[in-house]
Amino acid sequence: MPAAAKEIALTFDDLPCNEFALPAECVLRINKKILRCLGREHIRTVGFVNENAIHHRSETNGRKKILKSWIKSGHELGNHTASHSKLSQVGYENFCQDILRGEVTTNGILKKYHRRPMQFFRYPFLDIGPEPDRSAVKSFLRAHGYTIARITIDSLDWSYNAKYQRALKVGDKKLANSIRSAFLVHLRTQFHTMANRPQNEILLLHVCTLTSLCVDDIVGLLRKEKYSFCSLGRALESWK
Repeated sequence: MPAAAKEIALTFDDLPCNEFALPAECVLRINKKILRCLGREHIRTVGFVNENAIHHRSETNGRKKILKSWIKSGHELGNHTASHSKLSQVGYENFCQDILRGEVTTNGILKKYHRRPMQFFRYPFLDIGPEPDRSAVKSFLRAHGYTIARITIDSLDWSYNAKYQRALKVGDKKLANSIRSAFLVHLRTQFHTMANRPQNEILLLHVCTLTSLCVDDIVGLLRKEKYSFCSLGRALESWK
C-alpha cells in the first residue's frame, strides 16, 4: 500500500477522564482541548467510557455533559466497562456484569440524541483474560452486539502522564517538559515503524492531561508520516 494511502483510527479510553480524582471543571478543560483539535482536523473517533467515572463525587451532571459534547461533535462512544475491571482478576460472570453496568448511562444519553447504542467494546488494561473466560466473554460480546476494538499502536500516554504529573507536583517544569518531549519521540518512532504495514492502524490514547496538551502534536506527527484518518470500523476491517 502506498504510504500516502495509509490510514489510522484514533481512539480514546477512559472517558470522561483517566485522571479519576480531578474535579469536573478540570476534566471539562481536558476534553475541550481534545475535542477542539479533533474538530479542527475533521477527525472522527470513538471514546470508550467507564460509567463509574461519570458518577464520581456529586458531578454526574457535569460529567454527562462531557459525554454529550463528544456526541454533539460527531464522535462515537464505546463500552470500557463500568469499573475498568480486569477479566483475569474478576472472572467471566463479574466481568460480563461490569459490561452491562457500563451501558446504562451512556446508552441512555445516546438514545436521547437518536444515536445507536454502543457497538464497540475495549478490554480495560487490554486484558483479554485466560481461557475459558476469554472465549466466553467473546461470545457474550457478540450476543450483545459488540465488536471488540483492538489496538495496533499503544501510545503509553497514561504512563508518560503519570510521570509528567509527578514532575509538576514537585515543581520540576524542566523534567515535565522533557517527559512531554520523550512522549512525542516515542510516538514518532511508533508511527514511522508502523507506516509500511499493509493494514490500517488503531491508536490507543487516553483522555488525560498530557494527551490534551499534545493532541495537536500527535496529529501533526501522523500527517508528517502521510497518514490519513479513518473510522475505527474501517481500520478494523483491514485486520480481518
